[in-house]
Amino acid sequence: MRISILPKTSLGKWSIGLVAAIIITFILVPILVHQIGIDFEPKSLKLIMVAAVLTILSIGSIVTGSIGVRGKRGFIYFLPLVLGFFALLISIGMMLDTGA
Repeated sequence: MRISILPKTSLGKWSIGLVAAIIITFILVPILVHQIGIDFEPKSLKLIMVAAVLTILSIGSIVTGSIGVRGKRGFIYFLPLVLGFFALLISIGMMLDTGA
């Protein structure tokens, strides 16, 4: 019996894709700040755009994770659910940052 790690359903593929996009965003933003020098000042358009992208990705991740957990498709759907909630909290904090 072979155990497959990769998802076979479209829900699983979306879930993994959204988690990967969230992780890439978390890796890319510090690189942009420290290496390239893009400044994400509080209430700047750049920061709001990154926060909006992160919000959209996290809501999608929460939805796919909730459907997967509720449909009893597997334990692996807790990862997008938890990471989505974490990313949503981070993005809300980015949007509410006043710089004080």
